[in-house]
Amino acid sequence: IGDKIEQPNEEVAEGNVIKTDPEAGDIVKEGSVINVFYSSGKKQVEVLGYEGRNYEDIKSLIEGFGFKDIEIERINDDSASGTVLEQEPRKGEEIIPSETILRLTVSSGPAKITLKDLTDYNQKALDDYESDTGLKITIDKEEYSSTVKEGQVISQNPVAGTAVEIGSEVKVIISKGEEEIPPKVMSKEVTITYDEDLAGVPQTVTILIDDLNNTMTEPFETFEMTETVKKTLQFTVPHNGKAGYKIIKDNSVYDEGVISYSDS
Repeated sequence: IGDKIEQPNEEVAEGNVIKTDPEAGDIVKEGSVINVFYSSGKKQVEVLGYEGRNYEDIKSLIEGFGFKDIEIERINDDSASGTVLEQEPRKGEEIIPSETILRLTVSSGPAKITLKDLTDYNQKALDDYESDTGLKITIDKEEYSSTVKEGQVISQNPVAGTAVEIGSEVKVIISKGEEEIPPKVMSKEVTITYDEDLAGVPQTVTILIDDLNNTMTEPFETFEMTETVKKTLQFTVPHNGKAGYKIIKDNSVYDEGVISYSDS
């Protein structure tokens, strides 16, 4: 027998003869040298390093390596989605691919939170939500609102239901409450007629006004007249409010009325 040669073989078990040289069945001279080839088992290869690479970029390379199976575990991580975080077997290990399961841990990107509807949240509620979620909530601006109380959230960006990463910024608009629209100064001209049959006897007139500056518990003006008088009455009327007046002549109601903010 000549040389004993080992070589990998995918079919012949380790230690068994693969072939001889000359081959079986050949006629040789007595004393000829016969080389015997023994199987060293299936070929082992060195595992490549996949960590830090994007799985989709190397997927075809891995699949072509001939692993028995490939198992993927996806976890949330600060690294970009698809990044290979860990591998088993490790880089550089000698393995038989067809007998080895490759296990990869792959990033799904940072964890995400589905935003709540922050409408009507006050500052304390926003602080609590920020603390609980790890989000960064900032006040974008303040606006007047007739429906949302002062200090509460009118709207948010991104809107409720949006999935965002932990640490993302959420901007809110805060209500300044209902805008205070200034009162309107309005006027009305009235004519107070003198009873001519009194032949010059004075008539007593009392004018009462109910507005932002006056109440009907105190006379606005009292005077006597012996002839018909025209008066221009002025009222300070609150926004969407009303004012009123009453004219009393000789202890009888002569005229009264209501002035509305919406009147032209």
